[in-house]
Amino acid sequence: MASTSTFAACLAAMVAAGAIWFALLSSAGRPDDSVSDSPASGVATASPTSGGGAAGNREKARPVAVASASDADYPRLPAVPRAKGAPVWSPEELKPHDGTDLSIPLLLSIVGEVYDVATGAKHYAPGKGYAGFAGNDVSRSFATGLGEGDRTSKISDLDPEEVHGVLGWRGFYRDHETYRFVGFLEGIYFDKDGTPTEEGARVDVMHEDQNIVDKMRTDLKKRFLGCNTKHEQNKPLFEIWCDDGYHGQKSKPLHVYFKPPGDAKQEDWCACLMPAARKLAKAEIAQPRPGQPTFWLKSYPECKKGAQKCYRDKKALPP
Repeated sequence: MASTSTFAACLAAMVAAGAIWFALLSSAGRPDDSVSDSPASGVATASPTSGGGAAGNREKARPVAVASASDADYPRLPAVPRAKGAPVWSPEELKPHDGTDLSIPLLLSIVGEVYDVATGAKHYAPGKGYAGFAGNDVSRSFATGLGEGDRTSKISDLDPEEVHGVLGWRGFYRDHETYRFVGFLEGIYFDKDGTPTEEGARVDVMHEDQNIVDKMRTDLKKRFLGCNTKHEQNKPLFEIWCDDGYHGQKSKPLHVYFKPPGDAKQEDWCACLMPAARKLAKAEIAQPRPGQPTFWLKSYPECKKGAQKCYRDKKALPP
């Protein structure tokens, strides 16, 4: 009987201890239960207290609490409308925000727009892969990499497609769910009042022009579907052919040349066109209309008239 009583007492003690442990776990909650972007007291203020521009732009907003420990404990600035009246930062004010000081926000600028990227600290904090972008505007490096000669904000002298790519990155920051626009950077894209400069307008025009080129290219690629090709390693010739099921009945291989407007590079590819499509294309080439893409067609000398399949030398140049 004594052993039975001892066992019961031990079992009761274990049950009680388990209940206490469960209660402690329940009261603690999940690690991310306290995650919040709401303003909090006692958070360090941003480094700059004044900047260029009108008096209303001189005082930068105070940062709010970081979202989680994964943000490397950087305080955050609240998002502001991307419009005239937004804070204007000088390069000297932006420089300390490269992530080396955990008491101030982690910022970068692209084409003169300043963003709080604390939630991307794993990318932009010191020692991380994109640390070189933080604390300054090195827009050119979004196209060329972080080489010493490319750590500058100037991009208008790049190829149109490279400018387009950089502004695509700007769109990435604009649309990001957790990165925040916090002002403009005084420099080549915005003046001390936050007004866009001629350089800023120039790259925006280049961006819009490239959007037009991209649409033209996409439309032509849909209209002139690419040929099927087959390359075999040990053979000097490669095969090109058109498929009735995919390209259309009696489609024939032709080489398409596309000259985008402006300074963009000429492009070309092998395409398959049905007889009616060839006739329409030739009519457009003969009488081009304003705003329409400039293109022309060339036959492959190796392809007999009307043939859907032919072979070309791998070293042969486009016709």
